[in-house]
Amino acid sequence: MKSDLTLAFLQRLLVYLVGILMLYSFFALIPKKNYWFTMLGKYTLYVYLLHGFVVKLFRDSPLEPLISEYQLYWVLAPATFLVVYILSTKTVRTATGLFVEMKMPKLPKFLKVAPKVTVTPRNLSNERS
Repeated sequence: MKSDLTLAFLQRLLVYLVGILMLYSFFALIPKKNYWFTMLGKYTLYVYLLHGFVVKLFRDSPLEPLISEYQLYWVLAPATFLVVYILSTKTVRTATGLFVEMKMPKLPKFLKVAPKVTVTPRNLSNERS
């Protein structure tokens, strides 16, 4: 019984060590400079939450049986990059920002409300001197 617990402890310790090694390996792959794909990585939450709608639309369209029947799977790779790019654009982020991040979209200037001005009484004794 004691040897089973020791073995289980060592297996779990090994799994944790491999997990930490994988984490450091992953962070080593992250670039330190900005590249053309940096914007895509910055807005992955939008892509992650909204791509399901695109997948559902694709599954309900006549394209899925066509791609499957003629084995046109190579078309899916460029389509995937296109979907990621479109879902990362500022237009999509502005339109869906309320639902994704729970923040109101920025209003155009003509719709903005003017700030309230508070009037405080003047100190008359300072003005007379």
